Amino acid sequence: MRIRLPIFLLLLSASLPAIAGEPVEGCVDLGPGHQAYRYGSQFVLVRDGESHYRLGVDDCGDLTISTRFAFDTEGTAGRICASGTRVRLKNATCSASSLERIDAGTFARLRKRSR
Repeated sequence: MRIRLPIFLLLLSASLPAIAGEPVEGCVDLGPGHQAYRYGSQFVLVRDGESHYRLGVDDCGDLTISTRFAFDTEGTAGRICASGTRVRLKNATCSASSLERIDAGTFARLRKRSR
């Protein structure tokens, strides 16, 4: 019985979906129809067509109450990168600290949790 429990737990943890995403190398140019949603005080979830991203931002108090986001990187509007991206909110500007590609299921779960 002692051996079965650790094996069961190992199998269970392997079957759970990962929350971590795949780091994005370089930048992503978003299309005009992209959508962005806050996720807590440190992330913005971005959907661009069939692609989904989690953009990490440095400490930005206004993020938790924002509903509109504008992105630019080095003067290029609609471009997101792991660093160098500014996230403009109504009354503040935050800096990106990470960018990960996530799957549609993870995006949906995180989006549901953020409501």
